[in-house]
Amino acid sequence: MAATMKLIASTTLTSTSNVIFNPIPQTYTDLFLILNIRTNIGSYIDDVFLTFNGSGTESSTSLYRTATNSLASATAASLFLRGVASGSSATANTFGTAELYIPRYSNTSYTKQFFAWGGGETNDSSLTQTSMNGYTRNSTGAISAITITCNGTPVAGSYCALYGISNT
Repeated sequence: MAATMKLIASTTLTSTSNVIFNPIPQTYTDLFLILNIRTNIGSYIDDVFLTFNGSGTESSTSLYRTATNSLASATAASLFLRGVASGSSATANTFGTAELYIPRYSNTSYTKQFFAWGGGETNDSSLTQTSMNGYTRNSTGAISAITITCNGTPVAGSYCALYGISNT
C-alpha cells in the first residue's frame, strides 16, 4: 500500500506571531511538520516549543545532544526543539529549519513517540547547532492541535506546514 501525504495547513507569517494548527483532522495515520523559523530573540539561535491540544500540563521527554556533543534529556510541559530557529543575530534573511514526524497521532491506545531533526543558522562555525531528537509524549490522547512558540517570537517570513500521511 502506498503512503500519500496531503497538506493540512500552512502559513507564512506576515508579522510577528506564534503559530497554531487547530483543529487537526483525525483522518490520517501520521503527521509531518515542517518549520522554517526566524525569531526576534537577540542571539544566533532560538529553541522551538510545541504544545499539544492547548495544554501545558502534559509532559514530553526529549533526548538530544548538547553543543558539546554530550547526551542529555529533559521532561517539560512542551516538547522543545533545541536551537532550530535562527535568532536576530544570525545572517540576515536566514531561517532555521526543523522537521517533525509523528506516527499514529490519532491513536488513543499508545503514548506518542516521535522524531525531529533540524538546525539553526548561527553565522559562527563555533556555534553551529544541529538537532536530532527523540521524544515521548506522556499521554495517550490524540493530537488535535499544535501550538508553536519560541523564546523569542517568530517573525515575518517564517513558514510552517503541517501534512497528514495516509497509508491507504
